[in-house]
Amino acid sequence: MSLLTKLGTGQGYLKAGFLGFQASGKTYTACSLAIGLRKRLKLDGPIAMFDTEGGSEYIAQRILKETGKTLMGVKSQSFQDLLDMALECEMGGVSVLIADSMTHVWRELCDSYLAHVNEERAKKNMSPRSKLEFQDWNPIKKKWSEWTQFYLNSSLHIIICGRAGYEYEMEMNQETNRKELIKTGVKMKTETEFGFEPSLLIEMERVQVPGQDGGYQMVHHATIVKDRFGVMDGAEADNPTFDFFLPHIALLTPGANAPIDMTKRTPMHVDEIGQDQFDRMRSRQKKAWEEIENGLAIIYPSSQGKDKQARYMIFSELTGSTSELKIQSLPPDQLERIALAVREFGHDVLAGTTINTPPKYVKGIYDRLSAEVAEVHVDPLRPTIPQVRPQSKPEDGAGDALKAASMESRTTPQQTSDAPAQSAAEFARQKAEEMPDDLSVDGIIGNYQPYEGAKAYQKGAKPGVFDVEDGQGGIVMHGLRYFDPAMDLSSGLKRIFYKTDSFKGRTQYHAVKIEALE
Repeated sequence: MSLLTKLGTGQGYLKAGFLGFQASGKTYTACSLAIGLRKRLKLDGPIAMFDTEGGSEYIAQRILKETGKTLMGVKSQSFQDLLDMALECEMGGVSVLIADSMTHVWRELCDSYLAHVNEERAKKNMSPRSKLEFQDWNPIKKKWSEWTQFYLNSSLHIIICGRAGYEYEMEMNQETNRKELIKTGVKMKTETEFGFEPSLLIEMERVQVPGQDGGYQMVHHATIVKDRFGVMDGAEADNPTFDFFLPHIALLTPGANAPIDMTKRTPMHVDEIGQDQFDRMRSRQKKAWEEIENGLAIIYPSSQGKDKQARYMIFSELTGSTSELKIQSLPPDQLERIALAVREFGHDVLAGTTINTPPKYVKGIYDRLSAEVAEVHVDPLRPTIPQVRPQSKPEDGAGDALKAASMESRTTPQQTSDAPAQSAAEFARQKAEEMPDDLSVDGIIGNYQPYEGAKAYQKGAKPGVFDVEDGQGGIVMHGLRYFDPAMDLSSGLKRIFYKTDSFKGRTQYHAVKIEALE
């Protein structure tokens, strides 16, 4: 279904805003605009006011005189009262709503949040906080967005007022060569983004102008800061009346409403702590690596000499590499099984089990764990990559060591070794053959060499080769071969289906199909 619809049906409801310092004429001018709008559009309902500072008492008689209807409203600074009243005005046929002042409502929301936080802290005998902290702003702004959505989308003429505040920036003084704080502008004292939501935004100032008698008189000076129709930007007037705002009002389409859909959310595929698929994979890799490091450090605490050599021999037996960076980039499932194998190995050592060849002992545990996973469940998104090693020689003692270890007396069930007596290469090859053909892995294709028309094992020719990366510099799988020149190697998250086989004692991975995931 297409998302495109016809636009340009018009906006029928005035969303105006006045900002200015105290006594600049915000309330009076907003009243003039509301009265003139009601008359221009021939609206029947009363004018309503959300009054946070008592200004309604000074304009109520004027509104009654010019409209023949009593000013309705609520005197409060509560954010919740503002929402409730606005909904009632929309449903009750109010012609125009004046909300004066947004500054007080914003402060009340912030103060209420802090008070609630301190109430909860008091229940836990924690000292109260004197001010809001960085992490507080997200829930406060989320609550305020309820008012923003209503203001923009409601079928109601709304005029807001808010006190002005200066904007400051640090600039370098060329004479003193020091940074100084200077005023750079004026903004409405309310939630940062809401101050510029009105479609017609007016800045009010109280200024002195020369009088006819040679003296000076005070006037309320209006400047159009923002006009979405673009017909009044920058316009100015002293003591403005409704006629000053008429160019904007004349472009409204009575009865039309063009709301913005603010309910739809972009799917982000993140978990409860905000991690996406790659973040979760990296987190699992880091946790598993820490367990491996710490587990081996208990048995081999020194970072030098024989202890360091012993750790690297175990790494080499398990992964075929002594590179810690390369090992850390292995698939999470494989790292987690290595961590479990190291943990069981450490438990057996501390329990006094006699272990003649530690690297092969750990490898035997790892192979057993891999076999259990293969028999019970194979995760299609995170396959176990069998680590095939060259055929062990009979004299290397691998089978004898494992048999001896399995026959030692055990104090706990974890000390029993079920590792097979055959060589590591035979066992891994057997498990690779038992695994399903359509394995797959998710990632980004990188570091690829183009296909040159080679057939599998064709002498002197090169197949295409690529790595699967996690998008953060890590390698998920290395050296996948491919023989299809039409295979999609473009950028983006992919799902790569592959098969495994053994060639000259080494496991090879062949990509058979690639699907785009985004």
